[in-house]
Parts: sequence; structure tokens; C-alpha cells
Amino acid sequence: MLNKIDNLSPSVVRRIEARSAEARASTPDAAPTRISTPPGKTLVERASERAKSEPDVDMARVNAVKTAIARGEFSIDPQAVARAFINMESA
Repeated sequence: MLNKIDNLSPSVVRRIEARSAEARASTPDAAPTRISTPPGKTLVERASERAKSEPDVDMARVNAVKTAIARGEFSIDPQAVARAFINMESA
């Protein structure tokens, strides 16, 4: 899933977000999704329901990255990518 950037270093995440900010600015933001759940549900139950209601891929983010790549504004830090893969496999 493209939303999983937790294992990337903060500097890589900042560069990705900064470079895709212009693409996001040109795309109208959708209203945040609100899910009504009974007050008795746990945080995990509410989070699970929200995850099930959201699309698997954040297409706005995919398009922002595509735009950044096309403009030559997206650089990849191979060491950060390797660390992320190692961290994912170690978990």
C-alpha cells in the first residue's frame, strides 16, 4: 500500500511531501471522511471500520508522485528504500 511510509526516514518523507505539495495544491481536496460509530465501540473497532471503508490506494497521492516524477522533481534515496525494506522484513 502506498500510504505506508512509516519506515522511511523523516528526511525522505519531508522531501517527498515537499515535492508533491505543488501537485496537491492543484488538485481540489476532498472533504474528510467522517464515520459515525456507536459510542460503545473501541478505537480498534472504529479504526477497522474506517480502514474497510477507505480505498486501498490513495489515488491523489499516486497522481502527485506521478506528476513529480514526470517533472523530474522526485528523487529516491536508495539507502532509505533499502532500510525500509529491511525494516518491513524484520517486523
